Amino acid sequence: MIQIITYHSYISTDTGGVESLIRFIQDTVNKRNHPTIETKIVELFHIRKNLTHESPRENVIYKQITAPFSQIPIISSLARKILFKKELNKLLPKDNIFNIIIITQLKDLFFIDTKILKNKYVNVYLVQTNRSDIWSPNFLLKLLKKKINKCAALSVYTNFDYEIYNRLFSEFNINLDINIIPRSCKLSTAKIPKKMSSKIVSITRIEERQKKISSMLKIMDFLPQRYTLDIYGDGEVQEVNNLKKLITNNNNIRYMGVAHDVKKVLDNYALFIMTSEYEGFGQTLIEARSQGLPIVLFNNFPSAQWIIKDGENGFLVRNNDYITFAKKISAILESENVYKKMSNNALKFSSETEANLVAEKWIDHLKL
Repeated sequence: MIQIITYHSYISTDTGGVESLIRFIQDTVNKRNHPTIETKIVELFHIRKNLTHESPRENVIYKQITAPFSQIPIISSLARKILFKKELNKLLPKDNIFNIIIITQLKDLFFIDTKILKNKYVNVYLVQTNRSDIWSPNFLLKLLKKKINKCAALSVYTNFDYEIYNRLFSEFNINLDINIIPRSCKLSTAKIPKKMSSKIVSITRIEERQKKISSMLKIMDFLPQRYTLDIYGDGEVQEVNNLKKLITNNNNIRYMGVAHDVKKVLDNYALFIMTSEYEGFGQTLIEARSQGLPIVLFNNFPSAQWIIKDGENGFLVRNNDYITFAKKISAILESENVYKKMSNNALKFSSETEANLVAEKWIDHLKL
């Protein structure tokens, strides 16, 4: 028997890139249907929102780890991690059941006992979920070097991320296998390219600190009024209310709520934009690409240049250069030839994130 344990703050039935990744791993394992080896999946999480985005997966045991509330965030976080450690120690059996632990934050290694990492029946896999300097700052690599060396492997999104981690691990004398596994696109690739229009869309979590949604408004100021922007996404009530206030006097910008049917939403637009300060991968980018939408975004994370081949299926813009961002939008949406080329290329590049291909990479990575 194999027991697979995933750990992340939010339940995977919620919205979000990491949540989508965990669901994909669970689905991949469930579809594998090994004829002789039984597999059990346990998901450990802390937070469950009131509204769930996806149905619970079959063969997954969901275990919520609740901790006493504190008005001091660091105390609440520490309490959760200590309870995670306790729960993990309960889950790991003493008999010869093989265990795979998948963690999405490097700091979680602090709360996994060294004896667990040394156990021949346990493999701990690290999964990059954000830009390298945010997911694994140098001080964490120094502190956790011995524990990292005892892990099974690290998965990163692209060859650009691989180069960063290969260099970092060499610098800190860390010996760990690194495998490149991009995110899987949950949408089937569109059959025909898009038609050019002046309708722009963004699907994002409504959170100003990371997503910099106010930057979208500044960019739209440099575009003619015939261009429209619709923003879709979920977020905290205060964040959503702040966005609504920001766009009150903008006749060509709308907040549209949650995109429940992403494919149907994307069908109504010609161009996708993202203004995030940082991302790990950008799930919505590959979804937009799969439907033939050219993309313009700030070049703020390594995966951006893997998803967007600059000048081929969109443009990468220097951070906070709003004028150039607007010019790149116009360059795409003012030329039928440019638009057709970029839309066709978007569909062609989408083969890189087809679900079957990515699922095979995960099966090989986890040695299932």
